[in-house]
Amino acid sequence: MRTVVFAALALAALAPGQNFFSKAPPEVEEALRTRVSQFYSLYQQAQFRKAEALVAEESRDLYYTMPKAPIRGFEVENIDWEDGFESAIVLVKCLSVTPRTASEGIWIPILGKWKLANKDWFLLIKPREGSPFGKMNFADPRDFKPQTSPSARPTPEMLRNTSFVVEPQRVVFPKGEAGPVRRTIQVTNTLPGVLVMNLGDPKIPGMTVTAPDLKIGPQRSVTIEIAYDPAAGKLTGVTRELRIEMQPTNREVAIQLVFE
Repeated sequence: MRTVVFAALALAALAPGQNFFSKAPPEVEEALRTRVSQFYSLYQQAQFRKAEALVAEESRDLYYTMPKAPIRGFEVENIDWEDGFESAIVLVKCLSVTPRTASEGIWIPILGKWKLANKDWFLLIKPREGSPFGKMNFADPRDFKPQTSPSARPTPEMLRNTSFVVEPQRVVFPKGEAGPVRRTIQVTNTLPGVLVMNLGDPKIPGMTVTAPDLKIGPQRSVTIEIAYDPAAGKLTGVTRELRIEMQPTNREVAIQLVFE
């Protein structure tokens, strides 16, 4: 998952209160779109020295040293204007083609700030902090070599399935126990960034599901507690499910609740 986000080019989310409906003169917008397309076209072709000419002077040291992830394509999605149309936040969608994103690639949204200087637009680069996947690092795309074995290439499903671990995935409530009966489930985040947990409602009378925190830090665990009152539930010889969904990986796990 460390190859999913362009941290070196991405910026923090837009601040509240910005005007999303301001419209620049057509010739100003066209000039910016042309420069953005030039930069990402050169970047896609791994012509990084030529792309340097479109980077602001104060950002070039960072541009020189930052690792550069390969992309297969890009689209300019949105422009939010600032400072009387002399700077802008540009949202570009890039198709990532790193080995861990599989052969299909993954579309990644990139926010970049551009400024007008000497009648031309230049990219300002600031490292992004606090990505859901932790600090990112990329290999130079010129060093990228496709894996020879298709079976060894990870798929997006495989990436999602290794983001967190739930133990146990089967909880038993023996027949004849007096309530409330308590069981615990441990959820471990295996990523270097924060995951957010969403606990489903099993809709079982007499059952409550609680967790001390729905946010799970990198390489941390959270214990979910299930309390069940057999007198209220009156379930025997059936199996139900408790679903746990995790964001931003969009993965869901179903826990079996067995009533003997």
